[in-house]
Amino acid sequence: TDLVTESIEVPAYPELDALMAGFFDTSTPTPAIVQNGSGAPGVGEGVATQIIPAGFRITLSQNAQTFDVETTDIFANGVEFEDAAKRAREALGVGRVRVSQVASGIGDVQIIVGKDFTA
Repeated sequence: TDLVTESIEVPAYPELDALMAGFFDTSTPTPAIVQNGSGAPGVGEGVATQIIPAGFRITLSQNAQTFDVETTDIFANGVEFEDAAKRAREALGVGRVRVSQVASGIGDVQIIVGKDFTA
């Protein structure tokens, strides 16, 4: 495991991904953070249903700072993850892609789900 903050410990995903790719001859999933900004119950599960088959792993799911987000924002946490963010947008069918220069250390893509997501 890796300690990413004083109180958050996550699996060592790069090592786990390499092991799984070797065993199953697959590509490694893109780590994603999902935040519910709409306030609707079950948003995390709905997003997971859409993006996991598209090659993502949800590494953190939580409520956003507010529940009044109208449009879903999909952040690439660095320009090198912009294609992954576009892939997430395609899988969700809603949202706008943005690029952040602030790496989270938890996910390469961050999705703040708005009221436009209805799955």
